[in-house]
Amino acid sequence: MINGRKYDMRLYVLVVSYDPLVIYLYKDGLVRFSTEKYSLKPKNMNKQCVHLTNYSINKKAENYVRNNNKDSDNEDEQATEDQSKWSYNQLKTKLVSLGADWETVDSEIKDVLIKSIISVEPHIVHSMNVQTKHKNVCFELYGFDVILDSKLKPWLLEVNVGPSLSSSSPFDKRLKTKLICDMLTLVGVRPISKGSEKQKIGPGGLPRLRHHAESEKVSSSYSKLHGRTPAKTMLERGVSFKGNDRSKNEEFEVISEFVEQQDRLGSFN
Repeated sequence: MINGRKYDMRLYVLVVSYDPLVIYLYKDGLVRFSTEKYSLKPKNMNKQCVHLTNYSINKKAENYVRNNNKDSDNEDEQATEDQSKWSYNQLKTKLVSLGADWETVDSEIKDVLIKSIISVEPHIVHSMNVQTKHKNVCFELYGFDVILDSKLKPWLLEVNVGPSLSSSSPFDKRLKTKLICDMLTLVGVRPISKGSEKQKIGPGGLPRLRHHAESEKVSSSYSKLHGRTPAKTMLERGVSFKGNDRSKNEEFEVISEFVEQQDRLGSFN
C-alpha cells in the first residue's frame, strides 16, 4: 500500500507475433488506487472502495480525486499524493524514494507478463494455424492488471483482451493517445492507396483490408518514408545470411521484420 491505500497497475502488453513469439511492453501504464484506506476490520469488509481498485467502482466515490494533469510526470510529488490515478513512472519514482530496488521489481513484473503469454501460446498458435497458413496476420494489445504485495512481489490479477482505451481525464488522454499511436506505428499498418487500385468491399459494406499475401510486393510505410528496405537495415546492423536467395529465406524474413520494428518502437520496449 501507499499512504494506507491499496493500488494495482494496468500495464499494456503488445504481442505482434505468436509464431515466433514477439512481445513488447509499453513503458508507461496506469496505477489505480482505492479511494478509502485499507482495513481488515469486520465493519469494513463489505466496503468496495476499501478493497477494490477498479476505476469503474472508485470513480463514483466521494473521495475520488481526478487526475487533470496532462503531464503528471513533471509535477511535484506532493501534488500527486491524493490523486486516485498515477502513471507507472510516478509509482517507480515513489517506490525508489522509499528505498525499493526498482530493477528487481521491474524484472519480476516482466517475468510474470512473459510467462503469462507463454502459457497461452500453444493454443493460440494452433488456432491461427487452423485459420490461415500466413504468419503475422494479427496483433493483440493486452491490459495486464498486476498487484505488488508487502514484499514488492508482483502477482497477476487478470489479463484483459481489448483493454479500455477511452479517456476519463486529460491524464488518461495523454497516455492512451500516445499508446495507440505507438502501437499502430510499431505494428506497421500498411495503408492502401485508393488511387492505385480499386478497394475491395467486405461484409457490411466495410473496406476489406488487404491480406499479407496480397501485399508482399508493397514495402512498409516506414521503409517508403526513409528509403530503406529490411535487407538494407539488417546489413547496416551487421546481420548477414549465407545463400543466394535471401528473400525466400523464412529465417531472414522473421529477423528482418524484427529489426525493422526496432526503429518503430516509440515507448515500447
